[in-house]
Amino acid sequence: MKASFRRLRTGVNIAAIAMAVLSGHSTFSDEPPQPTGILGSDERSSDIGLAQKHAVHFLESWNDFPADFACWMDSQITQIVERSEDPQDIHMSEIIALGPGDNNKASWTYHGFGEVPVQKGLSTTRPLWDHRLRVNQKPAILFVRQATLSTPLGVSKYIIGEEPDPPRTHRAWFHPFVLPFARHSNLLSGRCTKEWFTSIFLNKDLIENVEWSDDRETLTASYVYGGVRIPIICKVTFSKKNDWLPTLVDYRLKKNGALVATIGTSYEKRNGRWLPKVVEQMSVSGSGKTRINSHTELDWRIADESPDGAPDSDDDWRLHFCKIFEKDCLDPRMERQQMFNFLKQVGGADSKEANRQ
Repeated sequence: MKASFRRLRTGVNIAAIAMAVLSGHSTFSDEPPQPTGILGSDERSSDIGLAQKHAVHFLESWNDFPADFACWMDSQITQIVERSEDPQDIHMSEIIALGPGDNNKASWTYHGFGEVPVQKGLSTTRPLWDHRLRVNQKPAILFVRQATLSTPLGVSKYIIGEEPDPPRTHRAWFHPFVLPFARHSNLLSGRCTKEWFTSIFLNKDLIENVEWSDDRETLTASYVYGGVRIPIICKVTFSKKNDWLPTLVDYRLKKNGALVATIGTSYEKRNGRWLPKVVEQMSVSGSGKTRINSHTELDWRIADESPDGAPDSDDDWRLHFCKIFEKDCLDPRMERQQMFNFLKQVGGADSKEANRQ
């Protein structure tokens, strides 16, 4: 079952996206926020309080998220580099899952992602995958599986705290619920944590302004953070239609209004819970020379729908989740052979390497 990339209305007219595959171009400041000294007027203190209430509601929804869930994210990403003749189109899939444990700590966590350039004749079933499966027993064990075109899916085992640090992936683990606030660069660096969210959006002193829409169906709060050197203004629009969750988050440089990132989110209600369904983002690198547009569709399995347990360390973990999400996935060996066959046609693969598969 191939993923559908039908564009949904998010209330923001931006090109498609959500998770970036850019490897850290941003130089925008994410220093610990400092109060700006700019507050709403006294007569608007109640509106500032409402903005804070909605931000707290988002954090509480995050804290109250089921301890067992799985989320499959399919993204179409376009990277446009200044002076480059053609934009680079990438299809990316990402899976994040965890299982319930004691004391609100997951008994296991899984993060896998794969990407492939979008080219005519090339499968988008993603033969290049990077996996992390952590079993939080005592001691905790981390299983690492990385597949490349010329390397089969091998598994490395690390005892946390006793073995050398495992090879790092270029994508950090994150909770998909935070995507409505998550800039591309922050996802890559692992900054999208509850501590990061709290330091900005639960800090009343950072609110510069609050505005209602004419129909009072949305409330937009402006936060200024980043200190004196590179202050950023972030406008968050909370929507009554979606239980006052954010539907538009816009980051800009306060000095000149230059775009940093703008994120639009559509939601669905599932099992009595509002969940991000489509996230679109447009972001610009710190140098201003690279622009990334992405469109991400999220498919959730929560509570009773979630996996019964962690995938076995000897199995192909991706196929484990393909069954849960009813995805049409090829066996990794077939995928790699398909990739080599395509590259041979365009003169980019070594036939000796292909014969090793």
